[in-house]
Amino acid sequence: LSGTLNEKLTAVANAGFDGVEIFDQDLLCSLWTPRRIRERCDELGLKIEMLQPVRDLEGMTEAQHAQAMRRFEGKLDIMAGLGTDLVLVCASCQPDAIDDDELSAEQLHKAAELAHERDMRIAFEALAWSTQVWDYRRAWKIVRLADHPALGTCQDTFHVLSRRLDPWA
Repeated sequence: LSGTLNEKLTAVANAGFDGVEIFDQDLLCSLWTPRRIRERCDELGLKIEMLQPVRDLEGMTEAQHAQAMRRFEGKLDIMAGLGTDLVLVCASCQPDAIDDDELSAEQLHKAAELAHERDMRIAFEALAWSTQVWDYRRAWKIVRLADHPALGTCQDTFHVLSRRLDPWA
């Protein structure tokens, strides 16, 4: 949708939807606080289902991951203001992302633990253009390795079909 955040929310409500995902870019462009966005959604009868996306949280060096985790904590604060408990974390697109499922799982586990402490959850998504994790089956493998109840996957048919992956495999 185009327009201001208020115009987008109003259009979504007028179309009969009862939930909405808040896109990070809309937060950056809006003059509203997360709490005001939540209030407007309440006025429109919309539930904020998810904040999205958080990028480059896994497949990082230790120093990069520490910086990403500080950024992630800020996103959790924003989620609290929005009144949502789910955040979409996309697979890393950094050219120097480390190709190591166990490292990605360990890093996502740490993020899931932070989210869990706040009664929040993470949906990890493979992206068609991710440097390493572009296959939904690999994302699921990493989530299983991370083994945390606050961590799951998000399946987007665009990312599956654009890579010509078998959605039934």
